[in-house]
Amino acid sequence: TICLRFWSHPARLLRPPCSAPRHAAIRHRDPRPYITRPAPLGSLVAGTNDLALETGAKSRVAMQPWLSHIVLAARAGNLAAIDGVYNNYADESGFAEECSAAREMGFDGKSLIHPAQIDTANRAFMPSSDDLALAHKIVEAFALPENAEKGVISVNGRMTERLHLEMAHQTLA
Repeated sequence: TICLRFWSHPARLLRPPCSAPRHAAIRHRDPRPYITRPAPLGSLVAGTNDLALETGAKSRVAMQPWLSHIVLAARAGNLAAIDGVYNNYADESGFAEECSAAREMGFDGKSLIHPAQIDTANRAFMPSSDDLALAHKIVEAFALPENAEKGVISVNGRMTERLHLEMAHQTLA
């Protein structure tokens, strides 16, 4: 994994194997040229406590733009995006809400700090039975001979493009 750490003073040291986009990456909104990869990576992990420390942000709402950039950077690097920790491990409903919000943002998982968080995180990030059923319908619809060359079809009364087929395959993987 890689730790994305934004810092306020360039003299701060980073802990290996962490890497960081420099201020220029934040200004230009494209962190890829500034992320060094000391070893093959599998994911980008949001250091939400680090973001709070370095920026003074008091809530996840304030961090949302940075969290979105982490998801985009992960996708650009073909990496999983892992959301940061939820510090109040005794608050299961708050943790579940944060997991749900992270999934909606595009995160693939959540950093955990306590075994009590495992089941909730698994439920939040696994596809629902409805997600799986729709993914199967999309794959089946594009597999029909009459749809083999089409870029757009209708599934359940909704416009469905080839990119939705790719998403369906990811859901079923």
